Amino acid sequence: MPTLSSASDRRTLNLFGLELDLRLTVIVVASTLLLMVDYYHRFLPAETPAAALQAKALERVVYYLVIPLLLIALFRDRPSEYGFTLGDWRQGLKWTVLICLAAVPVLYLAARTPAMAAYYGRVARPLPEILLTSALDLVGWEFLFR
Repeated sequence: MPTLSSASDRRTLNLFGLELDLRLTVIVVASTLLLMVDYYHRFLPAETPAAALQAKALERVVYYLVIPLLLIALFRDRPSEYGFTLGDWRQGLKWTVLICLAAVPVLYLAARTPAMAAYYGRVARPLPEILLTSALDLVGWEFLFR
């Protein structure tokens, strides 16, 4: 039977003799559950493929950014302790531009193959909408998996 005990300033969970850090256990379980909810459920309605992509991006911001930040607040920790900080943003921006310049031609060629088109389908959308949807989709992923 699980019991809570205090070890220094961190709370632990004793589960059948196995001492687990409570925060780490909550984070691992919550992350796993959020990934499963994302994979198996759609909560926001969408009538078109483009709307479905936007709805999925918004859901992922909630799953992978908002909910983890709420857990961090519940722990009374600072988000920066979990990597939520700008850091060296100039260096990050340089790497992002460099990777994008290298990836765009590769992705363009790959997207023209029949297998990729069959798997992902084609959704005609304006470039700003594609960038915004992709940024929303990826910001949560980046925080959760970092």
